[in-house]
Amino acid sequence: MANAHPPQDVWQLAERAVELVPLDVAKLEGLLGTPLSPNPRNPNRFEGGARDLGPSLRVTSSVIGIVDGAWSFAAINIDPVPCATVDDVLRRYPDMELVSAPQGHSPGERFVWAATYEWGRLAFGLSERDQCVVTVSLEPAKR
Repeated sequence: MANAHPPQDVWQLAERAVELVPLDVAKLEGLLGTPLSPNPRNPNRFEGGARDLGPSLRVTSSVIGIVDGAWSFAAINIDPVPCATVDDVLRRYPDMELVSAPQGHSPGERFVWAATYEWGRLAFGLSERDQCVVTVSLEPAKR
């Protein structure tokens, strides 16, 4: 990882993840400072556990998909303090668009705000309950 200090907030986490694109297991482990283990039921998924990155950022879990040696997605589930709202997201990323909203099918549904880049997509998932950012995800552009 280019920066020896772990990200201290959701914005540093997102910016550093974007800087690491294209992602791989080692890069995500370096960013989060925690190992990722293969999922025994799905060899294309590598998952990490909880880790405090700083007083304002706790990673609750992480996952990256690797298919044929290339990343297919990455998601970092977080518990930021204080809550980062959609207004905060749009202040930092004004090109974000709402791409998914809860449909009432599951308590874990999220509002997803995403921006498309040349390399792919950066998205923030906000919990339906308190509308705080709880996931930062990235996926490569479809080829």
